[in-house]
Amino acid sequence: MSRNPYWLGAAMPLIVALTTIAWAEGPSVVLTEAVQYRGPLVSVDATNVTLSELAKQMTAALGGEVRIEGGALGTVTLTMKEVPAAALLSQAETTLGGRWQVLYRLSTHEAAPQPAPATGVALNLKMTDVSCLAAAAVVARMAGGHLEHDGELSGQVSLVGAAMSVEEAMDTIAQAAHATWRRIYVMKVDSLPQKPTPRSPDADPAKSDDGHPSTAAKGPKLFSNHPSLNGQPTKLTKRDPRHPRKLSYGAGIKAVQPTLEEIQKQQMLGLYGPFFLLDAQDSRAAAMKRFQSGLETQLKRLEALPASQRVVTTRMTRTHFQQLIDDFANLDKDQKKEAQTIYDYAKEQLEQPVLKQQQGSSR
Repeated sequence: MSRNPYWLGAAMPLIVALTTIAWAEGPSVVLTEAVQYRGPLVSVDATNVTLSELAKQMTAALGGEVRIEGGALGTVTLTMKEVPAAALLSQAETTLGGRWQVLYRLSTHEAAPQPAPATGVALNLKMTDVSCLAAAAVVARMAGGHLEHDGELSGQVSLVGAAMSVEEAMDTIAQAAHATWRRIYVMKVDSLPQKPTPRSPDADPAKSDDGHPSTAAKGPKLFSNHPSLNGQPTKLTKRDPRHPRKLSYGAGIKAVQPTLEEIQKQQMLGLYGPFFLLDAQDSRAAAMKRFQSGLETQLKRLEALPASQRVVTTRMTRTHFQQLIDDFANLDKDQKKEAQTIYDYAKEQLEQPVLKQQQGSSR
């Protein structure tokens, strides 16, 4: 499957989060190496509209329900023509200053809605005779969303396909459970982002609007509350007000040009991609060491789980480790030399009893 950059976060790898799920039996799940956009292009022309009107226009464009909640007031402008649905959603996040939560809702009471439009997410699934509830939860998570349901979801289902679309998987689950399903995009916006005051291109940032030197006290240097790959707080990079469109990057982070070629090149690195955004080799080595330490912690937590809760989590852990092995093949010679330790560790752990025995029991 080709690697196409039109899904949200396409330049970054998709990592399976380990969860504790109390299922005695669970599905065997394998993620595809890439996400390919195959859906229709959409358009929105919303100029100075309220949030409720914007939600209405996006609902019509996407063919699925869009909710914009919260106490934000004011009007916004969002104009995009013939773009992938993911691009529209991403731009709406920037405009509104929020994050979408994607819900996959299964209902045994609601009437069947119009067929859901394609998102372009394709999954490699191997699930044989599992509960509909378990299958729906896994598919929703792999598609980057959450499961919501009403009523009792009964029935068993099998999903086996090398490149099955999310829509096909959910259709199959809903039919087996005698239910209906729909996709809902929800964003909570309490206040709209502040619009910057226009300044003259020749304005001196060291002077106030009246031409006198600024007397504003210099505050402490700002740091974000998100840890960086080097384990330290990320220093906020100050932008040049005379060149507001010029991109700025945190210390030690490579500047990746947002071209199709660069995005595809970065995406091919898979789970190793974030490491090679760091400029210095010693920074990459330290980040990889912390990443491997996190893998060791995951395995310890897995071993501590009761046997009845270990099936799905073990299989998803195997998927994560196998993905590290598969992505290693896409690295160049120098990158492989740096990432060899992680590759060897992943390969070794797949042969250990905690993961190997699960492979044997799933056949």
